[in-house]
Amino acid sequence: MSEFKPIPNPYIVGNPIKSKEMFYGRHDDFDFVKRKLAAGEQSFIIVFCGERRSGKTSILFQILNGELGTSFLPILVDMQTMAGLKNDAEFFEKVAKETVKCLQDDKIDLNDYDFLSQKENPYKVFDKLLDDVQALNPDKKILFLIDEYELIESKIDEGSLSANLVPFLAGILESERKVSYILTGSTRLDDRESKYWSIMLPKSLYRNVSFLSERDTLRLITEPVPDYVSYEDDALDAIRRLTAGQPFYTQVVCQNIVDHLNDKEKNHVDKQDLKVIVDEIIENPLPQMIYFWNSLSNNKKLVLSLMAELLKNENSFVEAKQIEKRCKKRELGINASVQAINTTLENLFHSEFINKTSDGYSFKMDLFRGWIKRDHSIWSVIKDVGSDLTEEKRAPVEVSTDPGIPSQASRSPTKRRRKKWPVVVVVATLFGIMITWFLPELKERFQAIIPAPSTAIKTAEPPAELNDLESAGKAREAMEIAEEQAVEQNASKYAEASFDSGLQLKQQGLTVFDHLDYTSAIDLFQRAKKKFEESIDRAEKEEATEQTRIKAGEDARSLTAAAQSRAISWRNRMSSAKTAAEKVSADALAEKSFNAARQKERAARRSFSKKRFQTASTDFRHAQQLYLSAAAEARTASASFASQAEALRKSLQKIKGQFDEQYVFLDDYQQAEKAERNGESQLQSGDATAAVQSYRRAQQFYEASIVVRKGQIKNIRSVIAQYGQALENKNIQSLKSLYVNFTKKMETQWSQVFKTVDNIEAQLSIEKFTFRENGVTTSVDVRLKYSGFVNSDNRFTWQIQLAEASTTWLISNISRGG
Repeated sequence: MSEFKPIPNPYIVGNPIKSKEMFYGRHDDFDFVKRKLAAGEQSFIIVFCGERRSGKTSILFQILNGELGTSFLPILVDMQTMAGLKNDAEFFEKVAKETVKCLQDDKIDLNDYDFLSQKENPYKVFDKLLDDVQALNPDKKILFLIDEYELIESKIDEGSLSANLVPFLAGILESERKVSYILTGSTRLDDRESKYWSIMLPKSLYRNVSFLSERDTLRLITEPVPDYVSYEDDALDAIRRLTAGQPFYTQVVCQNIVDHLNDKEKNHVDKQDLKVIVDEIIENPLPQMIYFWNSLSNNKKLVLSLMAELLKNENSFVEAKQIEKRCKKRELGINASVQAINTTLENLFHSEFINKTSDGYSFKMDLFRGWIKRDHSIWSVIKDVGSDLTEEKRAPVEVSTDPGIPSQASRSPTKRRRKKWPVVVVVATLFGIMITWFLPELKERFQAIIPAPSTAIKTAEPPAELNDLESAGKAREAMEIAEEQAVEQNASKYAEASFDSGLQLKQQGLTVFDHLDYTSAIDLFQRAKKKFEESIDRAEKEEATEQTRIKAGEDARSLTAAAQSRAISWRNRMSSAKTAAEKVSADALAEKSFNAARQKERAARRSFSKKRFQTASTDFRHAQQLYLSAAAEARTASASFASQAEALRKSLQKIKGQFDEQYVFLDDYQQAEKAERNGESQLQSGDATAAVQSYRRAQQFYEASIVVRKGQIKNIRSVIAQYGQALENKNIQSLKSLYVNFTKKMETQWSQVFKTVDNIEAQLSIEKFTFRENGVTTSVDVRLKYSGFVNSDNRFTWQIQLAEASTTWLISNISRGG
């Protein structure tokens, strides 16, 4: 038995897919964007809507990587990185930095655009930047990719951004510049309650991002590990049923499969393996699963729990009447009507969480059926939310088939109410007249039956969520004040460990704050504040100690020179580590660590230029460590890619064994050989990552060659069969249409034959094909039987030459052969 080789785990869970290798599907979405934005000069706002973890951000990264082609200039604006934003000027400055980074052109210097100046209007500065970008790229369409667009609304509400921002962004679309936006979010613009977005509605188009197709789901499961993992057909079907092609959960299952196989040292997946993996996921549910459950209404929790209980397996269905019957069981005592259950089921169906067929309802992702059945039984749900299943609003039914046209059900409520205003005015007027007429008498009667306000009205307590939010906001503010004081005290220099701990806790707090977990946010903000205060105390002591040393007679110049010398020494070590990292392509293979090192290096160089040599030494040392880590990660990744590349190279050799020299005339075959040569060159030069891509491209072209050749042979057989049929039917016109060089002499000869003989039977059997650059020659065994003056049964061989014409083949010459 051969030694088991560990399987590299390529699956990504929790982060957007940035590379092209692990991104599958969504071709219809990219085609939609190109179709809408490529034609004409009109600008659009395209909104990708979908639930969390549905792949919206990954789509933006593919566009950023050039998926739409070279005629677009994509610029990513990630609103989640805008934490701590104070005003519009800082927003535009950050967007400008992303713009210049995406340009990769040193003709625009960001120092020429002072967004933070008190004398400059940041709106006008950004407008000038757009003019300059368009002037440098006159043939390109500028495309701003704004991730989590709803955060713009929340930052306007909290005062970090002004309400003028959205009208300004809308105005950009009306300028002569070629600018469009792609937004991602959980809802459409016209479904937002805020009025900010109304100005953008006329130019807005929508695409729903949800599940992958069955074909792309299968590719995601099998293609990343083709030479390491094999699946039973039942196991593949089970994975598709577990996740329904939801990208995040498909990656979760596949990542766990690879870990399980490495643990068991095996390469084949069967249903028993899958059961172990699913049980482990259900027993240790993901935070995303818990977050989803907590976001559901009480009605949905009750109905989903009942469905999980009633559905015996992944192939069963349940109807509203069955759920209602279970509710009426004495031991449950759930107060529910069929109408309330049906409405809740419809809402779950329209949110794409359950399936709906003529047989009833089932879970779309069967993974959730097992988890809800285990962790959220009907008894635990009743204990948490009660036993009343109340009426809730039915989800709107979309009737539009064009993603660019909002359906009647999803149009803004304000727009739907406008048509009713005449009725409302008339009713309000009549009601006012009645109140005025009967007011004295009504007042007297009401005073007799309504108790005094002091006994009837109680002070309303604010919801607990608002109290938590207010407390979290206060904790955050106190923490930020402590941070500012720590910065002023230069804590990053004198108390680096405590200060860095405070920054990490702050970032964690902001993350859970954005996820509405205010209790955890308060705890993290308070801990961050404590760390900042600790760094202040330590910095004060360290600074005092340093000042004491200076006052005690140490030569400040000597200290500075020594610090500078140390900084230069660490800078040289860092440069060596950086060079080593670049040689192993760490910027591509260990992007996160390499970028962190580069940021630390920039900070160190800024400190060095400001003669803050102590800080520069520390940052250069950290940068060196990060570059060394990046190089190590890159070597590991490179080894994995080298193994994949070598396996693909051997696989290509097997595939090429199916071909003969006649295939060299096919375009796909030539493309395959070119890609294979590129892969060999890249592998020899040490670029295994590029070699893997080239070998996979070669494999696709070789496989396409086989398909093309089979199609050619099929068409040629059809043409020759049609020629034989034309002989039997004595159809001169059909012979002419199939034989491009059919001469007048041939027409005369065949006409004489057709007049002379009867009952022609033509049997044309192809013996072999010989393909050349400009056509093909076939050796055809011909048997002509007919009756006339003399009955005859002739046998001979034709050498038929054919040339490709558009989508078919035509005969160019027929000669008698041996």
